[in-house]
Amino acid sequence: MMAVGCGYQLRESLTPHSSIFTHHLNMILVVYSHPYPSRSRASRRLAEAVRDLPGLAMHSLYDRYPDFDIDIAAEQAAIAQAKLIVWLHPIYWYSPPGLFKLWLDKVFAYGWAYGPNGVMLRGKHCLWVPTTGGEVETYSAAGIHEQPFHHFAAPLAETARFCGMHWQPPMPLHGAHSLSDAALDEAAQQLRTHLIAFSAANQTPPRAPTLAAAPTPMPPPTPQGATR
Repeated sequence: MMAVGCGYQLRESLTPHSSIFTHHLNMILVVYSHPYPSRSRASRRLAEAVRDLPGLAMHSLYDRYPDFDIDIAAEQAAIAQAKLIVWLHPIYWYSPPGLFKLWLDKVFAYGWAYGPNGVMLRGKHCLWVPTTGGEVETYSAAGIHEQPFHHFAAPLAETARFCGMHWQPPMPLHGAHSLSDAALDEAAQQLRTHLIAFSAANQTPPRAPTLAAAPTPMPPPTPQGATR
């Protein structure tokens, strides 16, 4: 099941088409990194659950860059526009897929993401949504992996923090191979709800139009011959 770290309250009446989504273009960027997206069960279901949200852009890295030739300028432009960056991918040998690591190396560049004048990520939020084949119990001292899952988050969490981002509580989905369809749908809905709530909590009210000052009324004309 998905571990939820949502700190936002969602109003029941809120829908993806509410006015909160009309004031930001692509407030959320989902960086989806699955080497075989057509074969994916869990990661793909999560991606499909949020793909249609207004104000959300999804970059499926293995679809966009099959030759690993990343368009750095395009990726940086998408990040610059977003308030929340979501990293969605399966876990391979305790780390993200190779293209995602290359994406970090190229896009989070010196002088842009960190270092002198490297301020473009400061203040943005980062949400990690990994999927694992192993059950949550396997990530424990008594499990096959011998460590709790959050220990494996350290490199990504520190990357985000080093660049001035706000690291949100991750939302891992464990047991991807054995989850029932109902449980997978529930996890997908939790992620969708979380992103909608983020948009609601981080909206900027539209600026009211500036009205021109009313002209000062002129005094009535003095009748001819009147004493002043």
